[in-house]
Amino acid sequence: MRNLTDKIEKYMNRDFISLFENTTVGEAHKIIREKSPKDSILYLYSVANDGKLIGVIPIRDFLIADDSELINNITKKDIIKVEDSFNVFQVCEYFHKYKFLALPVVNSEGKMIGTIDVNLFTEEYIDIADREQSEYAFELIGFRISQEKSFGTIQAWRLRLPWLLATIFSGIICAYLTGFYQNTLIENIFLAFFLTLVLALSESLSIQSMSIVIRELHFNIPDFIWILKKIGKEIMIALLLALSCSTIILILYFLIFGYNKTLPIITFSIFITGTFACLIGIIIPSILHSLKLDPKVASGPITLAITDITTIIVYLNFGSFIN
Repeated sequence: MRNLTDKIEKYMNRDFISLFENTTVGEAHKIIREKSPKDSILYLYSVANDGKLIGVIPIRDFLIADDSELINNITKKDIIKVEDSFNVFQVCEYFHKYKFLALPVVNSEGKMIGTIDVNLFTEEYIDIADREQSEYAFELIGFRISQEKSFGTIQAWRLRLPWLLATIFSGIICAYLTGFYQNTLIENIFLAFFLTLVLALSESLSIQSMSIVIRELHFNIPDFIWILKKIGKEIMIALLLALSCSTIILILYFLIFGYNKTLPIITFSIFITGTFACLIGIIIPSILHSLKLDPKVASGPITLAITDITTIIVYLNFGSFIN
């Protein structure tokens, strides 16, 4: 893998085809045959008499143009180029953003001095693509990095706040529900000890399911049948995950505290809440997608809010059965 800080000039291909703007297509054919470049011709470039890059010549337009047509007339002048002062990382970002197979390289005077082929930087390109994972992670909690970069303070505040409101409201509802069951918690203090664990576990399970579904939504059009199939496929995984987690907690609880009457209730409620959490993680992004809302941005806060409320209700309801 190349050093991302290396100057791009080090890896530049100087065997490229550039054609003067006042050259005819017929003359250009002859020039290409005479040069006979060793590498594949991905793009043709048009330059001024002083060597300054003017634009790119689409291969299709070049092949079907009359021999008498001037190169300047078939040149696309809105061109993406890189400078020889760029480093590998910067060029990889260009490849990732614009999806070209090659990019022209110009010097400080705007003269074309070479090209960069994307195949030279396959590993670096993949590395840049992996950076989208951080963007994706932030989208799950309710905002896009790319948007915030271009926003001022007030705009960034408006971007983040709506999804944080879902967390605030769910927290208030959970606090109210906890207060409603305060007698249950006072009588069975072990329920309070494990409340944060149950919430954290449910949130983790819902986020896992949600992330998988959001990825699949890129390749599927969700309808009621798709959602049912997805739930049917994931329900066994959800049950196994919930069963595994509840079993681990049961063993740890028994080893640390020994057996008491809260043990079966805690482990069974963890199993139920874990299963519900997985299903919520599947259903919420599917519904948002069907409503034409971006599930990557909205799903995280909404899924976590519903998961927290559901978990509190189920967990403390089961806890109230303890005599």
